[in-house]
Amino acid sequence: MKLFAGTESSWSLRALLCMEIAGIPPDLHIFDLSHPQSRRELKRLSPTGRVPVLSDGDLIIYDSLSIAEYVNEIKPGLLYSAEAALRAEERSLCAELHSGFAEIRRQMPFVASGKTVPGALSAEADADIERIGIIFAAARGEFFRGETPGAVDAFYSVMAYRLASYGIHFPGRAGHYQNALTEWTLFRRSLSGLCPPVHPV
Repeated sequence: MKLFAGTESSWSLRALLCMEIAGIPPDLHIFDLSHPQSRRELKRLSPTGRVPVLSDGDLIIYDSLSIAEYVNEIKPGLLYSAEAALRAEERSLCAELHSGFAEIRRQMPFVASGKTVPGALSAEADADIERIGIIFAAARGEFFRGETPGAVDAFYSVMAYRLASYGIHFPGRAGHYQNALTEWTLFRRSLSGLCPPVHPV
């Protein structure tokens, strides 16, 4: 499978993590999203012209959440729990991150290097951060469901890193989970894999 990802793309990182968790390391193609030629090529690869895009033979899957669901169908039980109630909870959390926390994204852009300058945040961003702290505090161990990583960790590790890069560190159980995600070996490896050499298409 080929995964088309982009520089400074938090969504590409989530898709890559999901594939790695499932034991399906992709043939990774990284595009410099600041390059007009790359953007033109992406429009030929995906109906949206955005990353990530997964190519599996003649099949094209775009959007990180769709890629996670497709990978879960190929390798069931690795990204989401086998138990229906837990699986529903995990899917809800991934969907919440996928569609929510707009003020955090607007006011604290993702920077892969982690070098950022914090600024004043709105009340809406503070509310987003508070909600994330509640989610993190519900983690059952180093990973959200305990000892093994899943889709929730793939999706929220990027948020944990983003917040930490702006100097936001949660206390207690939420902080323990945040630290576990930012120090997670697979996250660090995937992050570094998306940063260096890009190829202009």
